[in-house]
Amino acid sequence: MKHKIIYISILTLFLLNGCDFIHNYQLGNAVAKVGNEAIYDQDIQKLTKGILTQEDSIRIVNNYIEQWAIEHLEYERAIKQLGTDEDIEQMVAQYRRKLYTEAYERELIAQKMSHALSEDSIQMFYENQAQHFILHETLLKGLLLIIPIDAPDQAGLHKNLSQIDDESLEYIEKYAYQYSIGYELFTEQWQIEQNILLVMPIDQQTLTETIRHKDIVELSDSTQTYILRITEKHFAGEQMPLDYAKPKIEELLLAKRKQQFIQRHRQELLQQSRRLGKLTTKQTKQDE
Repeated sequence: MKHKIIYISILTLFLLNGCDFIHNYQLGNAVAKVGNEAIYDQDIQKLTKGILTQEDSIRIVNNYIEQWAIEHLEYERAIKQLGTDEDIEQMVAQYRRKLYTEAYERELIAQKMSHALSEDSIQMFYENQAQHFILHETLLKGLLLIIPIDAPDQAGLHKNLSQIDDESLEYIEKYAYQYSIGYELFTEQWQIEQNILLVMPIDQQTLTETIRHKDIVELSDSTQTYILRITEKHFAGEQMPLDYAKPKIEELLLAKRKQQFIQRHRQELLQQSRRLGKLTTKQTKQDE
C-alpha cells in the first residue's frame, strides 16, 4: 500500500510543475496508477479542456487524481479486509442488470415508439385535466420599450402603440433602433410578470392591478420612460393558455406512452419466452 501512495504523490508533485507536464505524455501513458487501474493522459486532457489559467488546470487535475486515488485505494483495502461480500456482489449484479435493461429499453423507445402527438390529443388532455394547468403567476405577451424622457416624436410612438399590427410594429422597431435605451418584443412568447418587474420601477401589486384595466403601462423617472404594451394576458389563478401548457402536456403524454410501450414489450417478452420454452414457471394452486 505504501509504494502506491508514494507513486501517486510523486506524480502529483510533477503535476505541480504546470500544464506542460500533462501534455508531454504520449497517448496511452498513465498519469497515475493504483494496482492495475490507471488514469491516462487523454482523461486528464478532457478535464483541462477549455480551462484558461494554468493554476486552475493544476488544481482541477490534482483534485481529480486525489479523489480517484482515494476511491481505488479504499476499495482495494476494503476487499482485502472484508473479503467478498455475497450481499454486495448480488447488489452489484442486480445494478448491472438494471443498467443494461434501462439502456436497452431507452433504445427500444427511441427506435420503435412513435413520439408524434396529435393536436387533438393535446387539446383533449388540456381540457380534461384543466385543474392541473392553473397559473401561479401572471403571464404577459407584448413589448417593453425604454426611451430617454425627451425622445422625439413620442406622439407618433403612442399612436402606433395603440394598435399593434405589422405596420405599427415596423414603426416601433425602427423607433426603438434609433432612440431606445432598451427594447424587448415578446408578442410570440409568454413572459412572467416577475421578469417585467425586474426592469420597470413599479411594485407587483400596482402592476397587476394596472394591467387588469389597461393594455399600456407608462412610467417615467428623472431620465427615462418605460412603456409596457400588452397584447395578451392571463392572471394567476386562471387556466394556463394552451401554448404555455403544451410543453408540459407533451411531456406527460409521452411519459404515459413510454410506460404503456414498455409494459406491452415486457408482456410480449414473457409470452414469447414461454412459447419458446425459454421460461418455465411452476403453477401454484390457491388455497380453497
